[in-house]
Order: sequence, then structure tokens, then C-alpha cells
Amino acid sequence: MDFKATSWFERNYKYILTVIVIFVSIGAVFYYFSLQDKSDTFIAASVYALFLFAAGVYMSYMSNEIADKLQDRIEIYLNLQRVYSFFKVNLEKNALDYEATKRAIISFQVFTSRAENMKEEEIVPYIKQRGIKFDAKELEIENTFLELYSSLSKALSDIIENYIKDNNIEITCRYVTIHDIFNFNPDSWCREHLSKYEADGQQMVNYIYERINDLKDEYLRLEMLNIKVYKLYSRYFNRAKQNIKQIEKMYGRKLQYEISQQREIQGNFDYLFQLLKKMENSIALQINEHDEKNENYVECLEKISESIDSLYSSVDDIKDIVLKLDY
Repeated sequence: MDFKATSWFERNYKYILTVIVIFVSIGAVFYYFSLQDKSDTFIAASVYALFLFAAGVYMSYMSNEIADKLQDRIEIYLNLQRVYSFFKVNLEKNALDYEATKRAIISFQVFTSRAENMKEEEIVPYIKQRGIKFDAKELEIENTFLELYSSLSKALSDIIENYIKDNNIEITCRYVTIHDIFNFNPDSWCREHLSKYEADGQQMVNYIYERINDLKDEYLRLEMLNIKVYKLYSRYFNRAKQNIKQIEKMYGRKLQYEISQQREIQGNFDYLFQLLKKMENSIALQINEHDEKNENYVECLEKISESIDSLYSSVDDIKDIVLKLDY
């Protein structure tokens, strides 16, 4: 995943211009003192003044250029906040827990509309490609982990199920399914699900451990993939945090002010939608309560309900327009 919230030059143009101005100024001073005839420095002074003017104009241009991108950067900032929050929650869990990694991968793919049979054009993702860009490499790593995890889970389930069938062992569950292979304990499973653990349990536990040992290469591969995914997500977490700080540094308090204004407007519109919904429900209830003897009254209520639907749509359009305004 590539992060492109701000460009390197946008973040550093002030420092670059400052350094250039300092060096040019130092050079101008040395040039002045190196002149034998200091009476005629009009041209040099004019060039230096023109340079300072051009530097000031360009500085102002870049400041305005960055300020004009504020609304777009707000969307990127909020999107990065979602990325940061997601990985902050998931990375706090045990890094070696395969089940936790599996859940994190599935959740991240769903939130970004990258899961199988999900298309970003059809389903609006919770985490959009705003300020970030996904690539096929990370999806390949994620899917490889999920496929291997599923394969091992099925292998464990088959080992247990086949042993039960071959030895006519009675169990308390209908199906044998091992979902959490990281925390799977053969002895605990047998104690919980075997009807006669004392008679069949220990031998079955030993058999399961022997068969698990046969899968050690797959487990080792899964462990390596788990570490790779954890490092990948850790890098995303740190990059998201870094980009958030860059945007905050670039726009300062104005960023938070704009976000708070938008949230306040969003809250007001949400409250208005709730009122319209309550009104619509109340009218629908009154329509259902009146019989055919009050046809005129019912017809009037239906017209009011249609007007509310139209108003609801209009308010929604107004909300979209208002939230896009640059305050």
C-alpha cells in the first residue's frame, strides 16, 4: 500500500526556499565585499531585490496552492484516521495469534472493498483509496495466508473426523470444525467433545499430536506468513500515523476547525432527517388507523407524506452541497 497524502516538495518547499535565500544572500554579501569599486552596485542590488521578490511570490503561490487543497486533504486526513484506528486496534493483539491475524485480514479486505466478489465501484468502502493506494502484492500475501489457514483448519478437522469414524467414537457435537488453529488444544477438545473421554481420549490425543507433527512444515510456513502480515500492517500503521502528522503540521488549527464545522453541520442535518422520519412515520400510522370513510383525510395525509419524501431528498442534496463548500 502506497501513501500519497502530501508531496515531499509541499512539506519542504519553505525550508528549500529559505536555504536558497540564505545562500544567495551570503553570496551577495561576499560579492559586494569583493568589489573594488563599490560606488556602482545598482544592477547587483536590483537583481538581488528581484530575486527576493520572486522568492516571496513563489512562497505565496505555494501557500495558496496548498490552502486550496484543504477540502481534499480533509477527506484524505479522515481516511488516514480510519486506517490508523483500524491497525491500532488490531496490532494491539497478539502478533503470533493466527486467528487474530485472519480476522484482521478479512476485516481489512472488507473495509477496503478488496475481498472476493467485492468491487469498490459497487460498494462504497469504509477505507477509500484517498491518500493511499493498494497494490496486488499485499492482496497476494493476505490471500495466501487465508488459504493456508483454511487448509490447515480443514486438515485438522479431517484428522479428527476420520479418527472418530474409523474408531466409532461418540462425540457430543454434530460436526467437527476447528476454527482457531492457534489456540487448538487436542486434549481440551477431546475432553469437551468426547462422550467417553476416559476410554477413548488419551489415545486420540496422542494420535492428533502425531498428525499435527506431520503438518509442521505448513505450520512453519503459516508462521512466516503471519510475521510478514504483521510487519506489513505495522508499516501501514506507522505510515498512516506519519501522514496524519504531516497534514496536521501543514494546515495547523484550520484543519481541526474545518473538521469540527463539518461534523457540526452533519449532526444538524442528521437531526433534521430524524425529525422528517418521525413525521413520516406518524403520518403513515394515521393513514393506517383511518378507514375508507375518511378518504379525503387519508388522501391529504398521503400527499403530505409524498411531500416529506421529496423534502427528504432535497435536504439530502443540500447537505451534500453544503459539506463540499470551502469555509
